[in-house]
Amino acid sequence: MNTIEGRITVVQEDRFRLGTDEGRSLLLTLSHRANVAGDDLRDLARARRRVIVEYDGDPGLSSGVASLVRTR
Repeated sequence: MNTIEGRITVVQEDRFRLGTDEGRSLLLTLSHRANVAGDDLRDLARARRRVIVEYDGDPGLSSGVASLVRTR
């Protein structure tokens, strides 16, 4: 399990892009077992809240799946 911190910049259905302070941009798919839903991601993106995301796999590929999204 990998952990990364940043801000959600784009949300589309069950996918979202996370921007980090280092300038990285990670595309992740939200697990159907995640602690949040797509509407929650949109709210976090609109509020520009910092989040911590736990994910498996490789961001940008179908294996990049986020299982936990929590605010900092």
